[in-house]
Amino acid sequence: PGMYVRVQSFEAQIAYLSSSFVVLPLEELLRLWQTGRLDRRKSYCVITFDDGWQDNYRYAFPVLRKYRVQATIFLATDYVGTTHWFWPDRMAFLFGEARKRMSGEDRRRALVGLRREISGIGEAAGCLASYLESDPVDTDGLIEQCKNLSADVIQWFVAALSQAFRIEIPDTRVLLDWNEVREMAAHGVTFGSHSCSHRLMTQIAPDEAKKELRNSWEAMLMQQIKPLPVFCYPNGNCNQDIKDLTRDNGYVAALGCDLGLEGRRPADLFSLKRISLHEDIASSTSLLALTLSG
Repeated sequence: PGMYVRVQSFEAQIAYLSSSFVVLPLEELLRLWQTGRLDRRKSYCVITFDDGWQDNYRYAFPVLRKYRVQATIFLATDYVGTTHWFWPDRMAFLFGEARKRMSGEDRRRALVGLRREISGIGEAAGCLASYLESDPVDTDGLIEQCKNLSADVIQWFVAALSQAFRIEIPDTRVLLDWNEVREMAAHGVTFGSHSCSHRLMTQIAPDEAKKELRNSWEAMLMQQIKPLPVFCYPNGNCNQDIKDLTRDNGYVAALGCDLGLEGRRPADLFSLKRISLHEDIASSTSLLALTLSG
């Protein structure tokens, strides 16, 4: 419930936003900010999606077209058209399937064995192993802890978890492919970069961060998609060095995960605030209005 929105909830949200706000493409809002032409009597709204999930095409896109609303989707370009899953989804799937398929005793033995394996990976051992001492595992807490680790350690841990449970990740595409992206682009959806690999920008070397900024842009151009010059930081992670690097590589603005509303002149175009909507806080018009109130 903290990650998804049901189709009927999404349509109700779009209907409410369309009647209560001037819903603009992100590019148009940037122009109004730059020219100082925002109308003080109106409330403005931009709709964005992160990651590039296939359900954006299957479920959200028809609703956007029905209400003639434009939106921006930020793509992690290495994943487009592949059957790869983001590591938090792989991890959550493995724990979820283990609870369905395995007895409590079998899970306990698997977790004991996994804690032994973790002991060989250095400083990360303690913070990961502690989450595996109880069943059911606090998966959300474990995922948040893993965000502090290097990509190599995370990949090792997910692979070890799969082996310990003897459960494979399905070979199922869950993200957009380029044909879906092009079709949406032909009907007014715009696309921006969410990096290539979805690694946290604050945890990689400056040269690698620069490649993420440039190569994701080039990947869209190669697929006949004109990218919006706005970056979306994976997980919202940024600092001043990353913001400067983003600006230096041709982007005119960037979004994070900081909660809030922006006024007539944003304090920082490279750390724009947003309000995240999901089922448990926006499943009714009243809840949506409360959430949007800031």
